[in-house]
Amino acid sequence: TASTLAALAPTGSSAIGGNELIRVGDVPRVSGMRASSISASGPFALAAAIDQYVTAATGKPTSEVVVASADNPAYAMPAAGWAAESGDPVLFVTASGIPAATKQALLSHQHPHIYVLGPPRVIPDKVLTALGKYGPVKRVGASDPASNSVAFAIYRDPPCAFKQPCAHVPGSFGWALRSPGHGYTLINANRPLDAAASAALSGAGDFGPQLLIDKPATLPQPVLNFFLDYATPGYTQEGPTAAVYNHGWVIGDSSAISAGVQAEMDTLLQAIPQK
Repeated sequence: TASTLAALAPTGSSAIGGNELIRVGDVPRVSGMRASSISASGPFALAAAIDQYVTAATGKPTSEVVVASADNPAYAMPAAGWAAESGDPVLFVTASGIPAATKQALLSHQHPHIYVLGPPRVIPDKVLTALGKYGPVKRVGASDPASNSVAFAIYRDPPCAFKQPCAHVPGSFGWALRSPGHGYTLINANRPLDAAASAALSGAGDFGPQLLIDKPATLPQPVLNFFLDYATPGYTQEGPTAAVYNHGWVIGDSSAISAGVQAEMDTLLQAIPQK
């Protein structure tokens, strides 16, 4: 970490008082760097503290909030990349209810649009009903971590028109990625910290969603179908130089994602002739 920080050589940001580093939680100080600190007692309060910090830096709360499960990290992981891209906060609930710190954070957003990430098995409908006190609530999710990540990758609110091109536009929420020419990050659902570590890849350059696998040697069918339906670029008589191009990131060593899955992803993201 020390060598990486030295290589990055951050110059500081005026939005955070010229500080070059943000320390989150109980982590050591870095010698020679000006730092802000965000700390709180427990994950719910820490998420709320991060939200409060960002609001102070930007000057206003966001109008959208993502709510994820603290009980099942695999279902929360895709929110990391979206937070990096959009700036929307991620707050946490449990299957039994809304922690006090999350309630206070939601109140500070003054009736935001709340997007709950995960299926009813993970975040029950009763929790959505309780969240409705703080703003309009919509669920984005599917039954398993891989399907859940795909559902989040293609989601947009307001919805895309039927059989019309779909894309993220100003004023909408969600990746809405139903066309090629983007970046895609593949992460293992059993390694939740990889979502945080790779979130920056979704926030700049060939931005795009984080997609999950649950077994190192198998590309799940929902993710495979997503690539085939939406990500594989094609070209006609103009040739491959006229095609759009994708960028794929595989996070972790071969024990997290096998070389075979990496090769399969590489093939799926390559431009191919259209029939």
